[in-house]
Amino acid sequence: MSRTTALLSVILATSAAVRGQPVSFRDPGLKAAIEARLHITNPQPADMLKLMYLIAPEKGISDLTGLQHAVNLATLNLSTNSISDLSPLKGLANLTRAYLSENAITDPSALAGCTKLQYLDFGSNQLTDITLWARP
Repeated sequence: MSRTTALLSVILATSAAVRGQPVSFRDPGLKAAIEARLHITNPQPADMLKLMYLIAPEKGISDLTGLQHAVNLATLNLSTNSISDLSPLKGLANLTRAYLSENAITDPSALAGCTKLQYLDFGSNQLTDITLWARP
């Protein structure tokens, strides 16, 4: 291997490490909605910081894995999908509006840390416990 080829290999490897790995999405519908909103393919965690709102009703989304990287997300509309697990939303402290009607949600407790939440639509779900929002 020539010195130039070796140097080029190091530069390319370093460049790939700086770029990082793309966010892992389990749901192709969620990935497509985020890529369309950000106007990029295979978003990386740094790209997800730019996601302020996501509007993706009726996309057949069932898994929110990957959305946990969108820590600046303020508005989320995932109505009329097939979502049951909200755990990827757990750390989204900037979330102010969430439209999650017509899904398969039974446990909303993952949203307990979303202290900026001002509007929440859980209509037509199968909630089993809403004590999270009980007022003393």
